Amino acid sequence: MVSSGMMFVFLFFALFLASQLALKTPKAKNTALLVFSILFYLWCGPGYALLLVGMTGVTWFFGLLIQAAAPGQKKARLGAALVILLGLVVFFRYRGFLASVTHSLLDIPETVPQLILPVGIAWYSLMMISYLLDVYRGTIRAETSFPQLLTYTSLFHVAPGGPLVRYADLRKPLARRRSGLSALSRGISRFSIGLAKRTILAESLMTLSGSLLVSDPTVLSRQPALALWLGLLAYGLAVYLTLSGYADMAIGLGNMCGFSYPEEFDYPFTAYTIGDFWSKWQMTMIGFFKDYLHDPLGDVDGSAAKEIPLMLGLWLLIGLWLGAGWNYVLWALYFFLLLALETYVLWRPLSKLPWNLRRVITLVLVLISFLILRFAGTGNTLTAAKGLLCMGGGLVSSAFLSTLLNNLPILLLGILATTPLGKKLRAFLSEQAASGGPLMVVDAIWEALHPVVLLILAAMAMTGPTTNPFLFFQF
Repeated sequence: MVSSGMMFVFLFFALFLASQLALKTPKAKNTALLVFSILFYLWCGPGYALLLVGMTGVTWFFGLLIQAAAPGQKKARLGAALVILLGLVVFFRYRGFLASVTHSLLDIPETVPQLILPVGIAWYSLMMISYLLDVYRGTIRAETSFPQLLTYTSLFHVAPGGPLVRYADLRKPLARRRSGLSALSRGISRFSIGLAKRTILAESLMTLSGSLLVSDPTVLSRQPALALWLGLLAYGLAVYLTLSGYADMAIGLGNMCGFSYPEEFDYPFTAYTIGDFWSKWQMTMIGFFKDYLHDPLGDVDGSAAKEIPLMLGLWLLIGLWLGAGWNYVLWALYFFLLLALETYVLWRPLSKLPWNLRRVITLVLVLISFLILRFAGTGNTLTAAKGLLCMGGGLVSSAFLSTLLNNLPILLLGILATTPLGKKLRAFLSEQAASGGPLMVVDAIWEALHPVVLLILAAMAMTGPTTNPFLFFQF
């Protein structure tokens, strides 16, 4: 597995980049992009590639039908397309989850099948649906070229982990894109930072979290409160750095190819309200549900009686989209409750608190939510929650202090990576370097060396025993 991951990063990506640099015309670049994307899915499994191509065929066919339909027929054709696409998503992604529900209620089936989720289906299905809805709305014209649409839906560096790119934003760049040295340099830097976040910081923090938020309920009940809080912080940082690292890698590869993808994260751990947190976390996914479901169905006066049921339905859908399991549904419902309270009950007293205190409260509430994900299906959530309140192993222990000191550097780096401080320092250095002098040399050395150093460190981390070399983690 480790050698496979190394080969994927340093051979597959290198060959792909070489193809984009060597080929001159957008048509040739797009052909190479499509070939590498299909190879990616074939690498993961032939069935994944067949499912992607089949769902894209449905999307392409119904896009043309919707565009050609009379006004009274468009909605019916859109509905038929959505039923087919969502039916395929339910069958391939939620079959096991639904079987577990019927098994627990009706004892049917006798055994719940253990299924492997299709790679990328959570993202490329939303890309297809957004395309069809935009054709239905008249925002874009239906794509007549099936290979062109398949190039969009199969983007190997986007579909498995985001950001969610809409065809309306990618259609023109696909036809006219040009990648210069500036975009290439920017893309390599962004890719190397994302890979380092994923393989160095996230892996180390996930290991730290696992040593503190243990699965054994007896050991967990004896953990001191500060150890549990540290483990929860490490777990939350690891999840964020994993997801944002993948987004950085995708955006960086897009820059190398001449694309400009939307940002997926905007330092959500600096949010001062839960609403602000979700305006900064997986922004393209939240934007999809807002633009295509909330806004068309919502009420302009924003009354609680109409808004809360809509919010509940949307958050149930978001939870199911995030993963096929009750823990994701509960995680989403937790945030629905917080948002409803924040918006309709507590907004006035919260607005009077100092903004730093509001940030601390928001961060604590967000970290608590990760208990639901960390202990999914183990029954340890309540045990850990009691321990966080000093109702288990006390407040602190010598073992905790030793763990904290041993992992302090990686913790500080992880925390720093969740803030815009590094970005601001980089912008300051570039601004000062523009005026010449020694800082211009420092800036040039940084630009040349940091991608190389980060790639070397990432390669070293990927050879570790705990590394998952598969790049696109399904959150």
